[in-house]
Amino acid sequence: MSTPLNNDDVVDRGDFMDTDNAYEVEELSEPLERYSEGRYYPICIGEILVNQYRVEHKLGHGGFSTVWMAYDMVEKRDVALKIMSPKPPDKDEYTRQKEIIKAVKDNSHLLLFQDTFRLPGCIDIHRVLVLPLQGPNLRDYRFQAPDPANPRPVRPMSTQMSTARQLLQAIRNLHEGGIVHTDISTANILYSLKPFEDNSVAAKYRRIGRPKKNPSGLYVETI
Repeated sequence: MSTPLNNDDVVDRGDFMDTDNAYEVEELSEPLERYSEGRYYPICIGEILVNQYRVEHKLGHGGFSTVWMAYDMVEKRDVALKIMSPKPPDKDEYTRQKEIIKAVKDNSHLLLFQDTFRLPGCIDIHRVLVLPLQGPNLRDYRFQAPDPANPRPVRPMSTQMSTARQLLQAIRNLHEGGIVHTDISTANILYSLKPFEDNSVAAKYRRIGRPKKNPSGLYVETI
């Protein structure tokens, strides 16, 4: 269940993208028809879900889910909401994560859901996973240049070594629990996000940018 936004702090629902590149727009947003088919749950920035989670930004999408940045108004924390398609193929992510939580003793380096709830869709129920809010993935982080004069920076060796150590530890913990990860890639390795100093939406947008929409009105991933 979702409720309309009444908080004036979240009236900014974003701008339309200023681009003529159709490929860029397509790559940054999910197929519109998946909403009418009931595969994706329609979300509007500013919505409050289950009287607890205020949706603030778009994070990403996949073949069977969309991911949104939200603020947990009860626990006073930033989270990511992964809204699943009603009928994912084979074993869904919720089931896989429950198995990992049960089997793996040390999951400190794994991104697992902290809570879950369900939303009624137009054809079926959408499972929502509440995850810790994480920063850029390794693929994108490699090309984020803190210095404009150096667009392809080389990260400090200490950062590279720490990343490798934590990745190997996560894989080892999975293996000790009898689980093999079959999709290790730079897109699936996430860095922790530096906490926001100010929980106001305006302050967050100053740091990560305002939401943007494509010509169809779908939010695109700009973080």
